[in-house]
Amino acid sequence: IKMKKVIIATVAIFTLALVSFQLVKPKKGNTYVLKGKSELMWKGEAADKSHGHFGTVDITSGKMEYTGDMLKSANFVVNLKTMKSELPKDKGADGLYGHLGTADFFNYMEMPETKVTITKIENGTATGTLNLIGKDLPVSFPVTVTKSKTDLTMAGKFTVDFSPLGIPGFTPSTKPGEENKHVSPKIDFELNVSLKAGK
Repeated sequence: IKMKKVIIATVAIFTLALVSFQLVKPKKGNTYVLKGKSELMWKGEAADKSHGHFGTVDITSGKMEYTGDMLKSANFVVNLKTMKSELPKDKGADGLYGHLGTADFFNYMEMPETKVTITKIENGTATGTLNLIGKDLPVSFPVTVTKSKTDLTMAGKFTVDFSPLGIPGFTPSTKPGEENKHVSPKIDFELNVSLKAGK
């Protein structure tokens, strides 16, 4: 009888341990990688609002990792050499492209990749860091994420203020009468990203 009680007690303890393990077992992770065409639409204008330009730039790689429904990490690369504007070639497209690629602006002739790291998505807001010209800029912007077992899309409209980076072309001149001759550091973006489940 004692032996039977010992066996029953042992089975009970083993069963309890197994149930406890299943309760604390972490949710299966999901990884989504960039697929197809993903891009940022951009729009900028002069500080005096006299003129502006708009266009697109490609997101060339990216990955989002989830543990269940909780974002674990998200990283994207934007190649600024893919930048396009509304201007045709005979209306100054190459000149604008070359100008924005100098050290006065995004310096993408030397450092073409801009890296975006998202650390959290909560209540429809993404929070993270944008690394441009070797400098980090904290960012926070509204996004809509739609996720399934096979696909994930992320979209949003927002404005990034590049003032903290000290980019010359975005900085007001100290010369009298030229205070508003620079480009506004506040650039509007529209994000459209498409990913698929993968590794």
